[in-house]
Amino acid sequence: MNKFFARENLLKSGFYNIPRVIVDNEQSSCKKTALRARILSYFYQKVYFAKGEVTFNGRRYVCFRGEFIASQRELAEYFNLDRQQWTRIM
Repeated sequence: MNKFFARENLLKSGFYNIPRVIVDNEQSSCKKTALRARILSYFYQKVYFAKGEVTFNGRRYVCFRGEFIASQRELAEYFNLDRQQWTRIM
């Protein structure tokens, strides 16, 4: 048995569960659908799975499970969009 798939290794390292429809839509021929799927996939990867503290712009915030703290400007830059496009897509 491959040790990579051992239960202990999976529990020690993190993993996330993304709905199959999002993964399938990332390969869509429609650019807008593919972009939305990439954005949702990014959110699934970055959200917090437990309560913790985050420092953002010099201030401390408490983050609960399922939350993600970022500015819309940063997210728009990450996906190579301007602010108006980001607002329209979201």
